[in-house]
Amino acid sequence: MASIVVLPKARKTPEEKTLLGAYRLIALLSCMGKVIEKVISNRMMEAAETYRLLPEGQMENRKGRSTEHAIHMVVEAVHTGWSYGAVATLMQLDITGAFDAVG
Repeated sequence: MASIVVLPKARKTPEEKTLLGAYRLIALLSCMGKVIEKVISNRMMEAAETYRLLPEGQMENRKGRSTEHAIHMVVEAVHTGWSYGAVATLMQLDITGAFDAVG
């Protein structure tokens, strides 16, 4: 379990300090909790890879998958779409900043 500490951001005016964006959430975790989390994470990832539970397009935190590999897959998908006369659209989401404060 994490303890969340709220810290004000530097150089904010009194008006800006009334906004949520004027503060930063910091998650404080115990060292033992981090070790246990890492062990469980490794075991879960090994099981997911062994039993092929993750989609082929999942790139993050997987052995043998790199940013270069991900770019190659996106370019290949776009070229395949174009060969059929389709329009290609790419949407990327980065939600990693939310995970420390979830709980």
